[in-house]
Amino acid sequence: MVDDFLFIYSLTKAGIFAIILVLLRGDNIMGYTLDKDGIKEENMRKGLEKLKELGVKKWAIIHSPACGYGLNCQTGEFVKVPSFKLPKGFIKGTTGAGDAFCSGVLYAAYQRESIEKALYYGAITAACSLSKEDSTSGVMDLKEMKLFMKTNV
Repeated sequence: MVDDFLFIYSLTKAGIFAIILVLLRGDNIMGYTLDKDGIKEENMRKGLEKLKELGVKKWAIIHSPACGYGLNCQTGEFVKVPSFKLPKGFIKGTTGAGDAFCSGVLYAAYQRESIEKALYYGAITAACSLSKEDSTSGVMDLKEMKLFMKTNV
């Protein structure tokens, strides 16, 4: 938990992005609450607004296994992009899926895409990473990942 906060703090000090990987474990983080049933979706915008108050200048993003939530801190746009519904047996390993989500978001930011597209890139990268036992083999070029998901999900 402390490491997550320090990670968020270091990114918000840079004033560009904040990405939180939310684990379903009952923690209170930045003004929104998780409980035994998972994320309380009605509090997502409030949590993202809190990150903006802490100094995030462009995007604040919260990722959970079920969904990615984003706030464009410059325009106030709130976006929700669900994770892919994966078929039974698709998931071979979960190591690195959160990191893969982050890499998809950062790639979209680098390409100057919208926050909605960034959450989609994060979701597709995380989903592809779940298709292999290790943390990197499932992650491919974006075009290949789109084709892979189209043919396998």
